Amino acid sequence: MAESLNMSLETYDDLGAFFILDDFAITATFSQAGSVVGSVMGIFDNPQVSLGLNTDFDITIPQPQFVCRTADLPNVAEGDVLTVNSAQYYIRVQINDGEGVSTLSLEKV
Repeated sequence: MAESLNMSLETYDDLGAFFILDDFAITATFSQAGSVVGSVMGIFDNPQVSLGLNTDFDITIPQPQFVCRTADLPNVAEGDVLTVNSAQYYIRVQINDGEGVSTLSLEKV
């Protein structure tokens, strides 16, 4: 007989603990169609990604991303703008983990 696992998903408030401004999170400004919609707390990262174009040549490019609660940006779309530390980024892809957290892949404006 299979046992039932008691697994609960985090609530919106539970997820907020990951995005505390005193720790790693920052506040970014979210804009759609040129108008500021509001601000969102999240974690910004700008790692370098190496692309192997062929066996003899690699290129390294920045891959900025912003991780936040999915519910904080319910209507996000490609081409919307996120302003982080005075720099503007186009939102290119939203990856929703299905647990209430999204990673936004960004491209500098």
